[in-house]
Amino acid sequence: MVNESSSVLWTPGRFRLFLSHISAEKAYVAAVKAELAEHEVDGFVAHEDIEPTRDWQDTIELALHECQALVALLHPRFHESLWTDQEVGFARSRGVLVIPVRLGLDPYGFIGRYQGLPGAESPVELARSIVDVLISHELTSPAMGQSVVRALETAPSYAAARVRVAHAGNYAH
Repeated sequence: MVNESSSVLWTPGRFRLFLSHISAEKAYVAAVKAELAEHEVDGFVAHEDIEPTRDWQDTIELALHECQALVALLHPRFHESLWTDQEVGFARSRGVLVIPVRLGLDPYGFIGRYQGLPGAESPVELARSIVDVLISHELTSPAMGQSVVRALETAPSYAAARVRVAHAGNYAH
């Protein structure tokens, strides 16, 4: 078990989610990451989260060691990347939840046995779908329950908390 407070990559108290994607999708993935943060999910996106002068490969490996789940954003060129399949395999070997998201490509290889999450045009919709999976899956629900509570505690206003409570109610399905 990774000690959250020792990591330099993650915001303490948030659910740790690695976002595996191809570089051509970096703007969309950055928007999904921003939406996930509204739900106290800290998404690791290599092009955003690796500080200048840091060893990028060591940083990615550390994020893969510390993540609590991985989302594979399956764009048609996902398999062409030299890194994405390795990231998915790394997470699978650790036994963490891997959520395949179909963005024009169905899950294949070792994750081909899993039903993929339908992709969404809107980063808001995709983030909510990912959160729904994380909150309902047996591997991630305990940690996500803590994140939902934290999202309510950190809401900037009563109105924002009401919106978050309404969305949190969707988790109990």
